[in-house]
Amino acid sequence: DVPSGNDPIDGAKKLYRVQVGAFKDKRNAEKKLRQISATGTDCFITDLQDGYYRVQCGAYSVRQNAENKMNALKDMGFDAIIK
Repeated sequence: DVPSGNDPIDGAKKLYRVQVGAFKDKRNAEKKLRQISATGTDCFITDLQDGYYRVQCGAYSVRQNAENKMNALKDMGFDAIIK
């Protein structure tokens, strides 16, 4: 068989997400999300993974864009990392 070139693994791109918290208690994640949403920043809570609800902002294919968002969040007083 000749590969079609449409294999999802071949076409997969790395995405960078800016994370502003990881919480065992979903209520704490929701509280952090409300704080960030109050600034007009769109973020979301991931489903429970490895025992944590993660509050993340964006999905960037260009790392510099993720760094820009991370720095903007830090300037607003939030701890943020790139995942």
